[in-house]
Amino acid sequence: MSDSEFEQLYFDDVDEQIETLTRIATKDEIDVLEVRRIMHAMEGAAGLMNHDSLRVAIFEICKRIERACSPSQLSKACEVFRECNDQLRKGEALTQTSEELVRKVI
Repeated sequence: MSDSEFEQLYFDDVDEQIETLTRIATKDEIDVLEVRRIMHAMEGAAGLMNHDSLRVAIFEICKRIERACSPSQLSKACEVFRECNDQLRKGEALTQTSEELVRKVI
């Protein structure tokens, strides 16, 4: 598998995970364990792709959401993750630090 094919697989997988989180955010009862599982998968994938500020942001957002997960907070997280994924897919570097990404959600 070439690097570009691997990158495409990463972006497609993250898109699916974001869509799943978005669906979870619309439910009355949020399965925090499922949210945690998905975010940890996203965190690991970001680490493999050397997207360190995104990896740290996902970790920090996940910790906070585990404590008090609201649908609006999860929706904000999905918006941030989608924005980052789109930016990276275009070949652009993330311009925000992990702290700035976390502040957009929390």
